[in-house]
Amino acid sequence: MYTAITLNGDTDIYFNDQLLFRCLTIKGFFKSKFYIEDVSKKKLLELEIRDFLGFNKKYFLKRHCFEKDIDLYKFKSKLCLKVDNDIILLNKKIRPWKFEGDFIINNISVR
Repeated sequence: MYTAITLNGDTDIYFNDQLLFRCLTIKGFFKSKFYIEDVSKKKLLELEIRDFLGFNKKYFLKRHCFEKDIDLYKFKSKLCLKVDNDIILLNKKIRPWKFEGDFIINNISVR
């Protein structure tokens, strides 16, 4: 079973209580950096997020270490990740103190 623990914008992702990935955020004044690393602390993906006081966010894929082509873009205010010909988007619901959402791959909800 997959689980995630989030604290102060950083998230640890586990499978059967074994750490798989860490998602870390470094916040700046007008831009932040977000990256995903594996258990050996190798950076797998790095993003730069630019905004003006939390508004008009723009996402830039700075680097990744995957063999497949990856593209990051916004479509109808949703963030999409295109991996080869597959499109992954996160359909999130805003709830106080809680994150809920669905992962959607090629228009099919994955649970």
